Amino acid sequence: MKSSHFYFILILFSFTTIIAQRGIDPKEQLKELNDKLSLTEEQSIKIELIINESVSQISDMRTAANGDRKMMMIKLRILRDETNKKIEVVLTDDQKIKFKELLKERAERRQNNMGQRRNNF
Repeated sequence: MKSSHFYFILILFSFTTIIAQRGIDPKEQLKELNDKLSLTEEQSIKIELIINESVSQISDMRTAANGDRKMMMIKLRILRDETNKKIEVVLTDDQKIKFKELLKERAERRQNNMGQRRNNF
């Protein structure tokens, strides 16, 4: 009985880790921005390039981090901020306001998800 609980927890932890590492799918992120900000086609193309560049950098960071999760989290925060600034440059003033609200919602979801993970263990 105890071993089945152990394996269940191990599988759950592995699944949670995989999801946390992947983050938001770039296509889903672009779709969300299109839906919430009503992007023009030109804006959508520019933002897609920004997101894809960010995803590429994340992949490189994971390799370079060599298992140092703390350093990886610091670098990810910096990259996320830089990416958001690049996206803001492409947006109109009204879209920037909506984008900042969206970022605030995402931050709240991240906090809630972190709290739930802590409570599960």
